[in-house]
Amino acid sequence: MSRHRVTLWNTAPALLEMLVEYAEIEQERARRALSSLRLVFLSGDYIPTTLPDRLRALAPSATIVSLGGATEAAIWSIFHPIGEVDPEWTTIPYGRALGGQSFHILDDGVPCTVGQAGELYIGGGGLAREYIGNPEQTSARFVVHAATGRRLYRTGDLGRWRTDGSIEFLGRVDRQVKIAGHRIELGEIDSTLERLPQVRAAVASAVPGPDDRPRLICFVVASVTGEAATDADLVAALQTHLPPYMIPSRFVRLPSLPVTPNGKVDHRALPNPFRREQDSEASADKGQHTEIPVGGLMTTRPSMWSPMRWRAVSNCASRSRQVPGTTGISRRRRPMGRSDRSPAR
Repeated sequence: MSRHRVTLWNTAPALLEMLVEYAEIEQERARRALSSLRLVFLSGDYIPTTLPDRLRALAPSATIVSLGGATEAAIWSIFHPIGEVDPEWTTIPYGRALGGQSFHILDDGVPCTVGQAGELYIGGGGLAREYIGNPEQTSARFVVHAATGRRLYRTGDLGRWRTDGSIEFLGRVDRQVKIAGHRIELGEIDSTLERLPQVRAAVASAVPGPDDRPRLICFVVASVTGEAATDADLVAALQTHLPPYMIPSRFVRLPSLPVTPNGKVDHRALPNPFRREQDSEASADKGQHTEIPVGGLMTTRPSMWSPMRWRAVSNCASRSRQVPGTTGISRRRRPMGRSDRSPAR
């Protein structure tokens, strides 16, 4: 950053958080290195509510902007300049549509009122014509607004109107889960916990329990400074903002969250603690060895979920997150909304 006098940063939030975490170790040196930074674009995932102020403490001249949209609608369609972050916010506002584009929040085609959650649709001049050679996908994702007759792109994201006319992002439709009859938006749990100074990152998940029924759990990465939050601290914070059925039954501590090459949280790589316990117990019965078929033969190796192995994997992951540049920060992020249906911001 210092050598090249970088002025513009454009990544998913997780990569910026890696930089900030590293820079906070030597703040005076970091301030000098980041003094040229004037503009920061963040998109592709949730922005932790604490991240903008942490960055501004190191790069006070930088303007921070939240961006979102879809490849099918000219990549960026909505923005929000991040100024002062209200302590009561659970998420950074998604913002307002860019010029020449429009955002709609619909529930089964009916416009949603203020505060009502619905699916986000994008309209305007940036819409693509089709998925080439895939008419079924085209008809499923590009629809016609019943009232206006205009084409819209169905993003697969959830949101709601705020009273100031901007949109609040609520996550992906596929991150809504149903547990014990209650529909739960996992992103609300994440954002509530990430407001705590003791929590650097949090990701809620629904995983099969020992009886294969879905269980609500949450992965938590502790802040590098201060005391770690206890389970009681996490529960108390959630109880202040969320109903009882949205309180996870278990909190799993990780040194870092797995990320994809473009800097988004890799939900598929998160471990199931219930399976890990079962695998560990099974491995103990077999002398800490697991049979694995190789080339038609049977061989053995230490179970990857044995306690020693798990600590080693976690420590390696932690080191890879803490070394700057190891994830290719300069690599261009593939924007959300692309055809593989990865989460958008």
